[in-house]
This record gives sequence, structure tokens and C-alpha cells, in this order.
Amino acid sequence: MTPDDDKEITALAGTLMRAYGLEPAEVTQIHGGTSTDNYRVTTHDGGVPWFAKVYRDVAQLPRERAAVELAEYARHGAVPVPAVRRTVDGDLVEAGGRLSMSLWEYIPDVHTAEGPMTNDRWRPGG
Repeated sequence: MTPDDDKEITALAGTLMRAYGLEPAEVTQIHGGTSTDNYRVTTHDGGVPWFAKVYRDVAQLPRERAAVELAEYARHGAVPVPAVRRTVDGDLVEAGGRLSMSLWEYIPDVHTAEGPMTNDRWRPGG
């Protein structure tokens, strides 16, 4: 882990507390994101694990927000996609702090851009 990785994890932990009201117990980077830095987050309350997407390119936030809105719309229509957690202010994407991110239900063993989604992987991955 590099000092830059440590800084991003520290910023992510702070954003989770401030914007989502979550106290992270463990933050683990998931390597392989194409346009995001991705992390698995567990919390001290022992609740569900979360998937944090940290957006690298702030100029793309309108596009990223539209994608999150589409995923939420699809989920409300009974399409099996991970649930997105809104910020304490009700936003789908946190963009007001040290980093921009969205927070999702974590679904283990799902690969998208990094590998094929076949057979049983389609259902949990949406």
C-alpha cells in the first residue's frame, strides 16, 4: 500500500462518517476498477458490508450520477441490482467532500469489467 492509498482510505473513512453516518471498521481496496477506485467496507455495527465507488474524474460526475439513478430506477422495477445507499442528505452521489463517491450494497464474487458474468453471476450482479 502506498502513502496515496492510505490518504484515499483515510478520506473515504471520513466521508463515510460525515456523509453516510457510518463508522467503518475495515476498508479494503478492490483492485480492477476501470474508472473508479473501489473498496469493500465493513462497519462497527456489524451490518451489511458496503461497496464504495470513488470517482476519479469529477468532470464525469453528471454521467456517474445518471448511471446511479438508472440503477436505482431499475431496482425499483424489480431488476436485481445492488441497492445504493443515499447520503444523510438524501443524495445518490456524495460530491461535497474530499472525494466523490457512491455507496452500494456489497455482493461478493461478482465481476463486471474485470471478467465475464455467466450463469449464476448474472442474478446478484444485476
